[in-house]
Amino acid sequence: MVYLVAFNLQNKRHHYDIFLDALQMTNWFNFFDNAWLISTDESAQEITERLERYIKEGDFLLVIRVTDEYYGLLPDEAWDWLQKERSSGKLQ
Repeated sequence: MVYLVAFNLQNKRHHYDIFLDALQMTNWFNFFDNAWLISTDESAQEITERLERYIKEGDFLLVIRVTDEYYGLLPDEAWDWLQKERSSGKLQ
């Protein structure tokens, strides 16, 4: 399944490299600073539980499953990535 993972990391002194590394443990595409598309067999809850250990109090995290209905203005690479995931049956 494909998820949109959006986050707002408030603590400027905290190093979030481990959080970003945890995002990159999946098949992913990053097109905004604070929003990533990831493809994984995990549920939204499992993704949240895996990532929340790397963020601090006051940070925000949202994980939403992406369906096959989407539209927007993105670079061609993003649409290619989504189409590849759609073709493999990861979007429902």
